Amino acid sequence: MLHGAKLREPAGRVEALRAAFAHLQARRFPEAAQAAAPWAGEADGALLHALALAGSGQVDAAAPALARIAAANPGRKHPVQDLLTLLPRGAGAAHVRAALRFSPDDPRLLTALGVELTETGPVQEAIDAFARVTKLQPGDAVAWSNLAKALATELRFAEAEAAFDTAIGLAPADIRIQYNHACMLLKAGRFGEGWDAFRVRHAYPSHPPPLPGPQLDHLDVAGRTILVTHDEGFGDSLQFIRYATLLAERGARVVAWMPQPLVRLMRRVPGVAEVVTGSVLPRYDAWAPLIELARVFRTDLATIPAPISYLFADAAPRPPGFAAGLVWAGNPKGILNHQRNMPVEALEPLRAIPCVRWVSLQQGVAAPGWMEDNMEAMRDFADTAALVAGLDVVVAVDTAVAHLAAGLGKRVILMDRYDNCWRWLSGREDTPWYPTLRIVRQTTPGDWAGVVRRVAAMVTRLRSG
Repeated sequence: MLHGAKLREPAGRVEALRAAFAHLQARRFPEAAQAAAPWAGEADGALLHALALAGSGQVDAAAPALARIAAANPGRKHPVQDLLTLLPRGAGAAHVRAALRFSPDDPRLLTALGVELTETGPVQEAIDAFARVTKLQPGDAVAWSNLAKALATELRFAEAEAAFDTAIGLAPADIRIQYNHACMLLKAGRFGEGWDAFRVRHAYPSHPPPLPGPQLDHLDVAGRTILVTHDEGFGDSLQFIRYATLLAERGARVVAWMPQPLVRLMRRVPGVAEVVTGSVLPRYDAWAPLIELARVFRTDLATIPAPISYLFADAAPRPPGFAAGLVWAGNPKGILNHQRNMPVEALEPLRAIPCVRWVSLQQGVAAPGWMEDNMEAMRDFADTAALVAGLDVVVAVDTAVAHLAAGLGKRVILMDRYDNCWRWLSGREDTPWYPTLRIVRQTTPGDWAGVVRRVAAMVTRLRSG
């Protein structure tokens, strides 16, 4: 009997730990804790059990076990770092703080805390955590870059610049550090340096390779065919296609190479002679990614070309009454979606504004019943532009539709995240890029409720005026 029990025990252990691991991956934390509990005295079981307890919200119960595991494995990742991959964004700070009680000078934990708090706040605590890492590891370029990014989030640009200088000095070939530095320069309005520094993005392996032939680097374009190309996102092309008009005014024949959803819309941009798509390129004398034209024209804050409208839509019937468009999420593949997107439920207070017809402009997601939703019929941005043309205002997160509506000269209320994109600059509610756009930015990270309250007041005033 005892012999038989010994034979069955390892199989039972393996099966239980596999079940615990599967429950953890599925975020079924109570079930994982129950499966791992009988084996919590062994190494693998202890880790699974502690992670499951932490995921269940039992911070104080899990922290000592996670600390013991970390101390026994000093050369590995801290188990709290594994835990953070299992938790929703913003839910890990309490666990990191608990772990820091046992290891207050662990750079791994301090870095994890800084990353969490940069997104959720308080950002000053994130800055303190990153600064502590730079003191513990003064030769760590990533630590200095993390500190610089957090300082830039708080608009402390001079301090951020000093931290970036240290990071770049320690790792001069690190593309990501250089890219983050370029974004800081642009966000601070230092366009003269920023456009040049921003070119580092072309060094990313994921960036499209350069086209054949010379890249445009000057404005001697009279009589030449210039190919302007889609660069990164739809919003980038919609924002920077305005430079095609300026090239044409200097005598260039401008051809735009665009993805299919932009083709019909771009054909109506003044100065664009031709729009092509697909893999077959036309003849051209020089080419330029659209964002690069800001550098070629040496654009600064005082010389941003900002006509009321430079995009044009087909005429569309306009029903009576006040109509407002809504967009609450960007491209599903966007890397910052967890920060710039909001749950549609957060928009519910807008529903209470009387005499407003709400129209969804959200691509790929069904709208709640209180919004009109005809987005399935939209074939491309030209169709969406026609829909926008019939609205009184567009309320949107930082996504391509905001650029589309503002480029059409429509009133736009941009619901912006706390750590905003460089293109919206800093410390202002307007933008020199779009005369008709106003920014409502989070006052604390993740606070969409406050943004929606202010948007509701703005829409109410517009409807009443």
